[in-house]
Amino acid sequence: MDEFAPSVTRRQLLAGAGVATAGVLSGCSERLRLAAEQSPYDQVGISITTLPADDDVMAAKIAGQLAGNLRAAGIDAGHEPIDEPELYRQVLLNREYDIFVTRHPGYDDPDALRSLLHSDFINEQGWQNPFGFSDGTVDELLESQCRAEGYERKAVFDDLFEHLDGSAPFTAVAFPNHLGAAAADLELTRTPRRPLEYLELVARRSAETDEESPLRIGVVEETMTERLNPIAVDIGDVNAVLELLYDPLVRHTEAGPVPWLAESVDWDDSGGSLEAVVDLHEGVTWHDGEPLDAADVAFTIRLLEDTSLGEVESGIPAPRYRGRTTLIENVRAVGEDRVRFSFGEHTSEVAQRALMVPILPEHIWEQRTEPINNYLTEALDWDNEEPIGSGLYAFAESTSGEFVELEPYEEHVLHDVDIQHHPGLFDEVDLADPIEFRVTPNIGAAVNSLVEGDLDLVGTPLAPEEFQKIEDTEDVETLTSPTRSFYIVGYNLKHPELNNPRFRRVVSQLLDREYIVDDETFFDGYAIEPTAIDSLVGLQPGRWNFPRTDANAQTESTFEFPGTDGEVDESVVRALFEDAGYRYDDGELVA
Repeated sequence: MDEFAPSVTRRQLLAGAGVATAGVLSGCSERLRLAAEQSPYDQVGISITTLPADDDVMAAKIAGQLAGNLRAAGIDAGHEPIDEPELYRQVLLNREYDIFVTRHPGYDDPDALRSLLHSDFINEQGWQNPFGFSDGTVDELLESQCRAEGYERKAVFDDLFEHLDGSAPFTAVAFPNHLGAAAADLELTRTPRRPLEYLELVARRSAETDEESPLRIGVVEETMTERLNPIAVDIGDVNAVLELLYDPLVRHTEAGPVPWLAESVDWDDSGGSLEAVVDLHEGVTWHDGEPLDAADVAFTIRLLEDTSLGEVESGIPAPRYRGRTTLIENVRAVGEDRVRFSFGEHTSEVAQRALMVPILPEHIWEQRTEPINNYLTEALDWDNEEPIGSGLYAFAESTSGEFVELEPYEEHVLHDVDIQHHPGLFDEVDLADPIEFRVTPNIGAAVNSLVEGDLDLVGTPLAPEEFQKIEDTEDVETLTSPTRSFYIVGYNLKHPELNNPRFRRVVSQLLDREYIVDDETFFDGYAIEPTAIDSLVGLQPGRWNFPRTDANAQTESTFEFPGTDGEVDESVVRALFEDAGYRYDDGELVA
């Protein structure tokens, strides 16, 4: 029986009415006719979640264009701007959204796609498969790349990208340049974003003058002054501070992996299972003077794997580094300064990512493992307002909503060690200048403070219009450089239509990427358009240069925007949805 057929037929009405008058029967007949003409389907509705324009103008603009084009396609689409902590909670913790638009930090290695897409991570928090995506072929390919190296590994990714083309649960929109500005006398060519860039700047600045003065950096991120927890999910863009405070065993640099707290890393796969023996520098200490030893390293890995340290039966992992810690099968301290890692069948090309997590002091964090509930521990909820790390800079002071000041940690062992690829970086150079991150109400206020001489540089990316306003400003240098970050549109597969790969493929086509990258109302050319199938899942164009093992294999995506200058052709886009198996009722896309 048709589930949408009227539940009461005319015959049943007549039988039940018996001696009912003709007028009553006529009225019932009219109501039945109207019920039969009423559509049994509901209009497809989609809500788009993003940050307000004051916090991320590009995310808001992208969401606005997508919402408008969805409405043109007959979809009931709305745009919901919410603040950053709430966006993280809805998307990365609670998975309560339809579509989100935000700026993703990008990948340090393609293996980052494993935690983003593998079905093993569906029920975890953070950037661990926040889409609810499950595909056996994708799982198999993501596992295979962990066991391959070089050309063979790239060939596996070729197959993965081709399989994901059009069916991925997210899509990249643009890779923005980092637009920044600094005092001209700093002689910068790009805005510092990584620890080594800050350290090199301060070292050069200290060498040029005997006067100690803080390097003043303007940022918009207010939570920086209140929450410096390196393993929490719901924090904003505070990586510059955290990476200066907390050192890893191995640091990722543009030149490749560089031993940092580790004096050496020796890899061995002769036994059929990959192992790494890590020897620490002698004399490494925490900022409170306590020694940093192998036990701290082993503790850190155990904590990241389960922040309850066994108190919760299923464990509560730290989401921020989940993809890295799952590469480790076992870790143990061997003496005070040596740690042995086991990685199973993974290759060193992938496994080295696990050595890049921030090392945490056991004597501080061991007391933060108490469960708050089955999904949260104190370690994940703690603000860590006065962090104790091991970096070349230590926390000095902060005022809520105003500033965070870091001071040089003079006892750091690296002052007396040559760093690979940076020999003599700290030799005979005092990192004397403090670093001060000053919070401003918005990016315009930061720019004004720079122009007035109250800041040395702006750390938060500028929008193109702000960047262009100061291009010719005296004593200010504008800076632009490519980034691996990208604007992402993510789909929640719990939504009945977004769970359909044919439906979300059409949705992914409704963003005119070329227009968004080039038009002055968006990036005005200060971005790179993703067109290849690997860049559409977030790999920075040209960074890894994946080969095509098959000369006839597809490299460019088949995405084609159904319109011009950001606006869709309604007849074309509606035909696309009809081809995907959907229908229209009085101009509304229904399901």
